[in-house]
Amino acid sequence: MVKVSYEQKPYRRAMMETWGATVHASPTNLTNAGRGILADDPDSPGSLGIAISEAVEDAATHDDAKYSLGSVVNHVLLHQTVIGLEAKKQMEMAGDYPDVVIACVAADRISRASPIHSSATG
Repeated sequence: MVKVSYEQKPYRRAMMETWGATVHASPTNLTNAGRGILADDPDSPGSLGIAISEAVEDAATHDDAKYSLGSVVNHVLLHQTVIGLEAKKQMEMAGDYPDVVIACVAADRISRASPIHSSATG
């Protein structure tokens, strides 16, 4: 997990740990990539690129690990689109719509409230 997010968003870390994950603030001293960054800047706040580099290195050097791309690639956008379309259809079927929907956008870094626009809510 990017170090700045690790420090600023402890609830995300807590959720991952609840499901059995061990979460490290990236850059770490556990990978060659992380050690290189920390050698140059011991106070590095990290970045998505560094965290991905460490995750890929970890997966490549451990037989029991796999790496799966996350929200920065197109196939995830397709899943998010399908989920949104399904949610709209379910609200249509129920004949009821929320005043506000809270959702993650922009690779899980920004959250916002968005009103649902439909014939039922105007």
